[in-house]
Amino acid sequence: MKHLLLLSFVFSFSAVAQTKTTFDQVAPIFEAKCLSCHGNQNKAGGVDLSGYNELLDYVVPGIAGQSDLWIQIASGSMPMGQKMTAEEKLLIKKWIVDGALPGARK
Repeated sequence: MKHLLLLSFVFSFSAVAQTKTTFDQVAPIFEAKCLSCHGNQNKAGGVDLSGYNELLDYVVPGIAGQSDLWIQIASGSMPMGQKMTAEEKLLIKKWIVDGALPGARK
């Protein structure tokens, strides 16, 4: 019985790990934490993060370590205002690693 529970957990975890993160899932984070400085009205440092296509200028899909967006977030230098939670950071990293998929909204 113990082995069946372990196998069930492993298969459940594997299914969750294979779920790809899309822009729809990370957009609320960018809206809440980034757009006051890097949105349509303000483009601090010339950086515009106001939409999916704009974000792609700072992302290397599939490679977080080469993505300027992730480098700034991981270093803690961005966002300067409201800091991101560890969960928010991990979701953004997963989105980049998963290929920076667009989702339904752009």
